[in-house]
Amino acid sequence: MPACVVHTYANHASKLTSRFGLPRELIRDVSGQVAFEEEMAKLKPLRVSDQDISDASVKLVTNHTSAFADQRIVAQRHQVSIVLFSIFLFIIHSFLLTLFSCRFASSPSPR
Repeated sequence: MPACVVHTYANHASKLTSRFGLPRELIRDVSGQVAFEEEMAKLKPLRVSDQDISDASVKLVTNHTSAFADQRIVAQRHQVSIVLFSIFLFIIHSFLLTLFSCRFASSPSPR
């Protein structure tokens, strides 16, 4: 009987939220403009002028490399999206109310 070889592919995606502390459920399905995208067999962390993005990239690439050290990495992708949002603060009867407003997409972006 011939030998059987099984290949299993998995997509290990990681996402970061904004530095503004927006609730995840608010920004999960919003539309955004892709500011940067790179796909290669092996990525190096991004080095951009925004230190938060650079730090997050280092963290993601390092975690991905160590978490899947026993697996063959076929491809990696960086994608930085810009999402427009507004924060409204209201004071009503001595209570502070925070309202977030995001531009929603007609359909969720691919994950």
